[in-house]
Amino acid sequence: MFNVMLEQKHKECLGHVSLSLDDVAPTRLVKSQGDWLLAWKAASNVIAFIFHHRRDELDQYGSYMSALFTSMLEGNHRCVICFDKAIRLCASSRRDILLTDLNCFSDLHTLWLSPLGARPSAAPTAGTMESAHSLQPPATGPTCASSAVADTSPVPALSVAEEDYLASLRHHLGLEWAYDAPYSYTPATDWSLTAPPLPSPPKNEQNNTILHHTISEHPTLFKNPCIIDHDTYKNYLKIHPNVPFIESVCGGLCEGFWPLAITDRPGYLSTWDNSGWLLALDAHCTFVEEQCQKEIELSHFSEPWEADELYPSIYSMPIGVVPKLNTDKLCLITNHSMGKFSLNSMIPKPAFDEKVQLDNVQDLRQVLLHVWHEHPGQKLVLFKSNIVEAY
Repeated sequence: MFNVMLEQKHKECLGHVSLSLDDVAPTRLVKSQGDWLLAWKAASNVIAFIFHHRRDELDQYGSYMSALFTSMLEGNHRCVICFDKAIRLCASSRRDILLTDLNCFSDLHTLWLSPLGARPSAAPTAGTMESAHSLQPPATGPTCASSAVADTSPVPALSVAEEDYLASLRHHLGLEWAYDAPYSYTPATDWSLTAPPLPSPPKNEQNNTILHHTISEHPTLFKNPCIIDHDTYKNYLKIHPNVPFIESVCGGLCEGFWPLAITDRPGYLSTWDNSGWLLALDAHCTFVEEQCQKEIELSHFSEPWEADELYPSIYSMPIGVVPKLNTDKLCLITNHSMGKFSLNSMIPKPAFDEKVQLDNVQDLRQVLLHVWHEHPGQKLVLFKSNIVEAY
């Protein structure tokens, strides 16, 4: 119950085979306040890098432990180190407490820091700064260990306001649901208020007579299907203050969007066939044929045609197959970055303020909470559009 030391062996079973491994000796022991502070700074920075919302919790706990070391005689620092290990062990085994909830660790404070504590008679003289997950699990129950004698000395505590506690719950990963801030527009909405109009094709393409001839002679190859009700969509946006931007978006839905490509780069060919990507397996060839037919039926690909060579001003990029992550399924890809004259090489990398600012789940949450706050008791309907085919 009171043991916070490492087990000497680890055992794992793989079917009928049992593996037993000795513990690896730590390269350096935490024996003093200075050792602990250096180790805690490194460990907390790593944790906060992954879990940003835990930064305040880790900083407050580090300050608390530092003050605790300072208030203790140096000969008792080994007990402070064991107290820290016990706290981290307890907090790692429960999802409802933080390292800063010191009132939950009063029994551990008595156990390790009170003269009346029932700690082991041979208390360790040094502790390691290992992860709490590698320690023995604590006793089950509302607290982490049982204390036979109550500690009459005051237990140091941190003051954590209720709203701060809610905002710093480490297992919420930033998805806590509370109406705790004034409403503001989402990043995508804010960006649309000042975004410049989407560009049209450059003049060199507008004046490209060879390209216009190819399009007029083969109109079925250059369809622009749009399943969005253009008129209704535009009507919803009639009160949007950035009229030029909205006009360019609605125009793009009907006429197509220009990908900011610079097509008159020196040395680039006007027509290029780069479709010769050999598939490794017969199964891949079969998959590509089936998937291309599906894309044609959805009007994502044009109908196939026969010709000795590509029509003027057309680029053909290679089609390939890649496995889907963690599955045995395949995915069809068009590699726009392959080759010396790839399509993506014509598109310059945008600056940060030129990128579309997309909304995320946290932004959706904030909008829902605002609507719920402004219209209490009203039934809210949320729908989700599957745009997986767009990617």
